[in-house]
Amino acid sequence: MNKTLVAILAASLLAGCSTSSQVFQSKKIDYTTVSTTAPTLDVPPDLTPIQTDDRYGIPGQDKATTLTQFNQEKQEKPNNGIPAADQSGVLPAFGNLVKIESDGTQRWLVVKSSPDKVWAGLESFWASNGFKLQSDDPKIGIMETQWKDNKTAAPQNFIKHLVGSVMDSLVSSPVRDQFRVRIERGTEPGTTEIYLFHKGMEEMLNKNNYTGSIWQPLPDNPEIETEYLKKLAVKFGESPEEADTVLAKEDTPQKPNESTDNTNTPHISSSAKLVPQADGGTVLTLNEPFDRAWRKIGLALDRSAFTVEDRDRATGVYFIRYTTDEESGKKNGSRGFFSKLAFWRSEDKTKDTQTYRLSVSSISGHGTTVDLRDKTEAKVPPATSQRILTLIYDQLH
Repeated sequence: MNKTLVAILAASLLAGCSTSSQVFQSKKIDYTTVSTTAPTLDVPPDLTPIQTDDRYGIPGQDKATTLTQFNQEKQEKPNNGIPAADQSGVLPAFGNLVKIESDGTQRWLVVKSSPDKVWAGLESFWASNGFKLQSDDPKIGIMETQWKDNKTAAPQNFIKHLVGSVMDSLVSSPVRDQFRVRIERGTEPGTTEIYLFHKGMEEMLNKNNYTGSIWQPLPDNPEIETEYLKKLAVKFGESPEEADTVLAKEDTPQKPNESTDNTNTPHISSSAKLVPQADGGTVLTLNEPFDRAWRKIGLALDRSAFTVEDRDRATGVYFIRYTTDEESGKKNGSRGFFSKLAFWRSEDKTKDTQTYRLSVSSISGHGTTVDLRDKTEAKVPPATSQRILTLIYDQLH
């Protein structure tokens, strides 16, 4: 009985394996004989064949081309026929749109773009160079950075180098830099002029009591201004090599009465004079046409650290802020360099801080006169006009 049952079970298992083998065998694919393409779907007679959409196709792949033909088409259509993106909302490319002009020792950039787009480029430039802005006023076109440690000027010893390599913020520098940039609409239509000025200060031992330290102003440093002028030129599209070439050319000594100024106004030898008036006041005269005089006065205001509250080139007026506390700050030296750069921010609000109207006017013979009035256009005390105009005069030489 048992033997019979075992034989029946064995026969059933063999039959099942054979059936399973046949089932799975029928589903095997012979990759050597199977067709690689499916039959094309037939479109019913009453329907139009669907047009293929080639918007995502690879340009230039609609026909066979040689490498030479492909490169030629790429040069003729650098964007593969795709329109360039709209640049109205972003900073445009400034390639080949920058030039460097000079007048004597002063140099500035001329960018072929609108002031608002140049302003956006300047903000990006200072951020990328690690400077924060403390003044950013596009209305008057003046931008000023905060003071920043000049790490390259800091003396290095083993300890400072070791600490600085781990945490740079722990190592302070005895030298700090600040930059002021002023922009104006260019004399050429569609251009913007960029003027850059550097201020430096150095931490020194207080010689009055030999305890603690004070910050003292450093002399003008044309090398730093040239370096950042070059960086700005590169920022707005000039190649580094071309910027070096142009700046080197501008450094070439000029013959007397020779100028690289490209304005249409005639060149007149630069000479400024303080002229006393019958009422005891003073005016400043320049043997320059208006365009050049306006530019020079603006640069002098930058270097004198006046605050320019507003300006109107059409009427030839600068509105500047000044306080008589500046002179006392220079004499006692108690407030150091900050008394010179921010004298209008004195803690004593009773100090004589006023806004003045500085008028630049053309006179006969291509000359220019500079007159100082208060903001209501009334005459100022003779001592005040002499003091302020003398500060400006000192920066013109």
